Amino acid sequence: MEILGFIFVGLIAWSLLRGVFNGAVKGHMMRSVDYAVSRGVPRDFVLKKIQQNGIMKQAIKLMRTQIPEFKLKDVYEQQGEALRMIYEGSLNEEKSVDVARILQTALESGGQVIVEAPIEVFTTYLKNNGSQKFSSQKGLVTGFLNINNIRRRVEFQYGQIQGLHEGEILVSIQ
Repeated sequence: MEILGFIFVGLIAWSLLRGVFNGAVKGHMMRSVDYAVSRGVPRDFVLKKIQQNGIMKQAIKLMRTQIPEFKLKDVYEQQGEALRMIYEGSLNEEKSVDVARILQTALESGGQVIVEAPIEVFTTYLKNNGSQKFSSQKGLVTGFLNINNIRRRVEFQYGQIQGLHEGEILVSIQ
């Protein structure tokens, strides 16, 4: 009977410690999010990237090797700065993707083409050049664009849909 008591007390202690640890981790993550947002990074971008642990570790490792005083910052500041660096890198990548040329290629090749680019490039292009209202669901972004002076429905599929690999986008024009 005493063994059951020890087991019961152990389980309660374990669940309490786990709850405290999880709360501390979430609080720390939110500090990192707030720090990055205060540096001009959009909250949606931060919440998406902070969960990609491999990218975060690479960015922090790179900054620690290039900036010696970076190691002296608090961990939440390091993560916030890493998120800012990732965001600035994605902005530079967006500028290098010629969405209009990709759409023209898709139109010429029967209405579909697979490209490797971040989905944010296409959603930004759709917001700026297409219909103000567009649908964005998990794995699919749809909207309307004027291509060759004809209003066409455009779909950008990403993720594990249609057997796409990570980073690939299926561009469809109807």
